[in-house]
Amino acid sequence: MAVTPNSFIAPQSPNSGGLVVSTANTAYDGTGTTVLLFTAGANGAKVDRVSLVAMGTNVASVFRLFHNNASDPATATNNRLIWECTLPATTASQIAALAALPEYIPSTPLMLKAGERLYGSVGTVIAAGVMPSVWGGDL
Repeated sequence: MAVTPNSFIAPQSPNSGGLVVSTANTAYDGTGTTVLLFTAGANGAKVDRVSLVAMGTNVASVFRLFHNNASDPATATNNRLIWECTLPATTASQIAALAALPEYIPSTPLMLKAGERLYGSVGTVIAAGVMPSVWGGDL
């Protein structure tokens, strides 16, 4: 779809993604054990936020979000770290909610080119894992 310069660009269809992340990855360059969270459509995509939910009892760790340029994520130069946050230890309970986790809400929407991807990782092994959800739409 051709886009007129300086025109308002609105998502044409919702696009969201997410998978549980629980395996340790100490790399800061997007290589190693990462989980594919989101892929932009044929005309690109707009991402409004990434929310995190603990899936149960976990030790403290760090979550990292990487932008990939639609190329092999095993090559460090194809990735860049765009956000990281501390994940507190959580304990599953049937009488109390799990601790709230941080959200990535960019000051302006994150615009991705066609095929670009977002990957996530955690710094230490966490038993139950964390579920990142990417909220946005394809252009």
